[in-house]
Amino acid sequence: MIQDNNKQTLNERYNAAKRKLFEKAYGSFLNPEQCRAVFTANGPLLVLAGAGSGKTTVLVNRISYLIKYGNAYYDDMLREEPTLEDVLALEEAYSLEPSEIEGILPRFISDPCPPWRILAITFTNKAAKEIRDRLSRTFDDEDVSGGVWAGTFHSICLRILRKHGELLGFRQGFSIYDTDDKKHLVIECMKEMGISDKIIAPKDVSSYISSAKDTLIHPDGDRMLSDI
Repeated sequence: MIQDNNKQTLNERYNAAKRKLFEKAYGSFLNPEQCRAVFTANGPLLVLAGAGSGKTTVLVNRISYLIKYGNAYYDDMLREEPTLEDVLALEEAYSLEPSEIEGILPRFISDPCPPWRILAITFTNKAAKEIRDRLSRTFDDEDVSGGVWAGTFHSICLRILRKHGELLGFRQGFSIYDTDDKKHLVIECMKEMGISDKIIAPKDVSSYISSAKDTLIHPDGDRMLSDI
């Protein structure tokens, strides 16, 4: 029993020392709450912060952390039982500079996430570009930084359609209409059908079409998901 307790104590000390190394390395440029967000790899996470408080910094570092280390901080499973010498060496490593500690952290990698499995949705193109630029500065390998799906909701959906649109019946090289394109198309269709814009405004037609799309109603009147 004493031997088992000693092993448990060594394991706990080892994991505690490991976490302190991560905290010192990342704590050199993040505050404790930001570190907590970055180290949380599993399950949902909500970060509430005001403008200019470092949300993008947290997001970029969390992405890079997931790619580099996975769930290293919270994973207490050990590949091998640590010896007392292992624990002491890890505890002494805390005295190193953060840049030196970074060289130790890869030994704790646990279930890292491939870049292509990470989706970062932003509200603006500017924010998406900022994320991509920072990731490029973080990783030397362009395949890694470029593998992350970072963009606005619309740009990400368009990227998916460009890649897999044929599964939905779209042809290669399809076009996306903006507001003006849509307006002109509605007007042309109304003219072709002999519908005067004095009877119904083109914007009202567009609103009706959008409403039908939202409720998954097909142009022929059947719901798009009726066969599912």
